[in-house]
Amino acid sequence: MVGSDRGALLHAIEAARHPAAVSLRITSLTVDKDGLSASFRLSGTLPGATDIYAVIAQDEAVSSVLRGENSGLTLRHVAVATSLTRIATLSGASERVLHLPLPAATPSRHLLLFAQQSGLGPVLAIASRPI
Repeated sequence: MVGSDRGALLHAIEAARHPAAVSLRITSLTVDKDGLSASFRLSGTLPGATDIYAVIAQDEAVSSVLRGENSGLTLRHVAVATSLTRIATLSGASERVLHLPLPAATPSRHLLLFAQQSGLGPVLAIASRPI
């Protein structure tokens, strides 16, 4: 819109106050020697093309710092993303299945899915499930 178009500007502000309700749900998850398989459901009114991303996150990690201002310290981290994969671009409600390789088994991980409006738009919905 052109910044001087008062009506369009007010309409955009009002639309941003009331984003469309979008829901993302992981409906099943299985892990085997080939990796992870999960079914998910995206529902609601999407504001155009929507990218679905999958994140494998390690719930906890520890690192020993060798150099720098934290040299000699042991740092504890939470929710460490070990992989980020765009798995689909959707333009409407959908139910899909995804397959991801899993690195060596680590204790306590999660699968996170998020729906983001394409083109680095806002995150519309998030789902999480322990692996």
